Amino acid sequence: MRALRVLREVRLIAAEDTRTTQILLRNYGINTRIVSYNEHNMDHRTPQLLATMKTGDVALVSEAGTPGVSDPGHELIAATIAAGHSVVPIPGPSALIAALVTSGLPMRQFTFLGFLSRRPAERRRALAQIAASAVAVWLSAGNSPRCSRRFSVAPRQKRLPTFRTHAASSPS
Repeated sequence: MRALRVLREVRLIAAEDTRTTQILLRNYGINTRIVSYNEHNMDHRTPQLLATMKTGDVALVSEAGTPGVSDPGHELIAATIAAGHSVVPIPGPSALIAALVTSGLPMRQFTFLGFLSRRPAERRRALAQIAASAVAVWLSAGNSPRCSRRFSVAPRQKRLPTFRTHAASSPS
C-alpha cells in the first residue's frame, strides 16, 4: 500500500495521537521517528516540522479521517503551503477530500454543490450566495465538457481560485 510505503520513507511522522499511530507502525514494522502534532502543541510544533521539511519529507497522520478536515492538520497544511513546500495527499476513497485538504482552505466546514444551473440568472444567484458563504465550497461550474471547471471557493474571497480544471462528460 502506498500509505505504508510513504510512512516508511519519510524522515518524520507527525501524528495527532502518537499512541495509536505507534500501534499501526509496529504492526507493519515501520521504524520512522514519530512526534505528536495536535491542538495543544501545534503552535510550537509547526515551526519544527517546517524546519524538518527543508531536509526531508514529513507525513501527517490524523487520529480518524483525513488530516486537515476538522482537525489541527489544517494549520500545518496551510503553513506548509505558505513556506513553499508541496502537500501530497495519500487519498482514501474520496478524491474530493484529498483535493480540498491540499488546497489550504479552512476545512472546519465545506459544501459540495455539484453543477450550477445552465440558466444565467440562477447561476449568478448561486454564485452570489457562495461568495457570501463562510465555508469553503466545491462545485462544477458548467454542465458540458467544454465548460466543466471544478474549483474551490475560499470563504468570503472576491476571486475564485482554480485548483483543478478537467474536461468531463456531462452528467447523465
